[in-house]
Amino acid sequence: TPLQLAASRNNVKLVKLMLKRRAAVNAPASGIGGRTALQAAVESGSAGLVEILITAGSDLNAAASPNSGYTALQAACKSNNIELARKLISLGADVNAAPSPINGRTCLQEVARKGHSELVRILLDSGAEVNAAGAAKYGFTALQAAARAGHLSVVNMLLAAGADVHAPAAERGYSAISAAVMRNDLEMGDIDLIEVLLNAGADIEAYAPTDNSRTALQDAAQRGNTNVVRFLLERGANCNAYAADSKEATALQAAAIGGNLQITFMLLKAG
Repeated sequence: TPLQLAASRNNVKLVKLMLKRRAAVNAPASGIGGRTALQAAVESGSAGLVEILITAGSDLNAAASPNSGYTALQAACKSNNIELARKLISLGADVNAAPSPINGRTCLQEVARKGHSELVRILLDSGAEVNAAGAAKYGFTALQAAARAGHLSVVNMLLAAGADVHAPAAERGYSAISAAVMRNDLEMGDIDLIEVLLNAGADIEAYAPTDNSRTALQDAAQRGNTNVVRFLLERGANCNAYAADSKEATALQAAAIGGNLQITFMLLKAG
């Protein structure tokens, strides 16, 4: 609507004029990535405009649009706007509002993914569901999202709040331990993260239920990550775990196919 467009462009003068002329402040978001006026204002980061729209009766908890939308609070969390997030929560915004079914995340999943530890704490203290399921496809729980991004401090916060280290992965998603191993092809320092998850009870032999279903050791071998392979073997990973299906490989096969002699010899030595 014109009001939504004006709010998205942070045009305070035009928003005030439209409200004076009784524009529908709660017109629903529509289309791909649509926003209500309040959602658009929060996304723009304008605290003043948000205040105007709330005073005019905006629905704090209007649903996210079906495709890549956000509730007002989810939009504040996405941009790490702590001031607006606090304000919206204090006024009754739902910290556990359902995300958009396509590419959506709960507030906690979003800030965990981005490593915004202060907002993680605020949301947990406000009753955020630590084990909320991710989207059906490509989704992550908050713990899986933090592990995938390598945010160790956030992982520790979530575990302390009762995050389920065994939560299943969504279609084409990853368990927490698989996500942490994936991270290690980018950041060599994340063995600490894998250790934290294992110490919290993560199953070292679990197969990630994805298109590339592997154990943590098979994944590390396939990625050629020598340090992680060594660490997982030291922690008792089964070097002879079977391949999940005909498309996959054992750890030894994966190392050999990748031409990684060091990992191949490590696995042969391990039995």
